[in-house]
Amino acid sequence: MKSEASKDASTTIQLSTEKVATGPRPQLPSSISILAMLRGTLLAVDHGIKTGNYTVLRDLGATSFRKANSAAKLAQIFGNLSSQGLDLLATAVVDPNFTKPPIITPERMIYLTGIFPIQPRPVAFEILLELDEGQWRIYAIAIAPAAN
Repeated sequence: MKSEASKDASTTIQLSTEKVATGPRPQLPSSISILAMLRGTLLAVDHGIKTGNYTVLRDLGATSFRKANSAAKLAQIFGNLSSQGLDLLATAVVDPNFTKPPIITPERMIYLTGIFPIQPRPVAFEILLELDEGQWRIYAIAIAPAAN
């Protein structure tokens, strides 16, 4: 994960993607499902920023994400987004501009990267979703202010 969103290490959750992929390669979900998963992830971060409670974000993660990140750790990582002028609420209704089309990685994860052109500050994102217990769940997140 090395896009604009991951330039600010304080807002990046990154786990090793050196996983051994086993089983059949999953299919990329529909564009509607991908958009819903992206928005749900960013809104979970937004709720954490606004409440100081990151347990829902943590609980939405894959098993490996939950093991690597306590709610307190997520608060440390994402707590500074508000002071950077980021409000993620508009990601619920504004369409993202994907910088690369969503793909299934060689590690069998969904990779999403792009920018939400929201105000007052656009938001760059980079997200990996892992198929965990039959559901696509958060594996890694990077969020940062994007250039206007």
